[in-house]
Amino acid sequence: MPSIWDFPGRFSGTHPPQLVVWPETALPFYPQQDPLINRIVDFTTASKTWLLTGAPLYSFTPKREENDQIRYYNGALLVDPSGKIDGQHAKQHLVPFGEYVPLRRYLPFLEPLVVNIGDLSTGTSKDPLVVGPMRLGILICYESIFPEISREAVTRGANLLINITNDAWYGKSSAPYQSMAMAVLRAVETKRSLVRAANTGISGFVDPLGRVTAQTALFTEAALAAPVSMLDQATIFSRYGYRFGAFCFLLIPLMLVQRAFSRK
Repeated sequence: MPSIWDFPGRFSGTHPPQLVVWPETALPFYPQQDPLINRIVDFTTASKTWLLTGAPLYSFTPKREENDQIRYYNGALLVDPSGKIDGQHAKQHLVPFGEYVPLRRYLPFLEPLVVNIGDLSTGTSKDPLVVGPMRLGILICYESIFPEISREAVTRGANLLINITNDAWYGKSSAPYQSMAMAVLRAVETKRSLVRAANTGISGFVDPLGRVTAQTALFTEAALAAPVSMLDQATIFSRYGYRFGAFCFLLIPLMLVQRAFSRK
């Protein structure tokens, strides 16, 4: 039976879920240094569950002659049932003019126009995060519209896709529905279950056949829980990517020629 988390996080089911997923930017602080991370530790230890949550991250690159270089990321953080940070993942495909300014170094005249835009760095790790038998392929925000990101995660062993997103800036428009529809395509292409957590909706579960088994409404406080299947089979798309489409395209002239000769 599905399990339900009551607000502000009390579990009301018979068995606690193995993994809880919170949306992108769910933590409004840097968990690597802020004491508020202790609240998260209390949550995971009390509930005895894993937590995957969106969070800002940063890293230091030591330099000998200059100051240390600090890089900031839009990330996901994995916390185990003992409260230990067990893994992290940084967003790979940033939003231009939202999370970074393209060619900022070469377009200094844009600086007055983009002072409030983030200067985030791109994540490089494509490996899944591991939670027991689950190998989580992480899609942050609109990464769900790029097939290659989910395909890369699956080829590296992901058996479950997780899409965390902040769709608040869309408001009550068609965009959240379109974003959810893109996530469904990623599940079908890779034949993987997909769990989506959006801070204002739409959150939900998608099975490997693309069927939405449960979802929330927009701007409605809700929590969902359900069992998900974890498959390891490789689809044609996950094996060959867009080469299969190109192969089909090349077959069209041959099929037309064959049809023309068959009519004679």
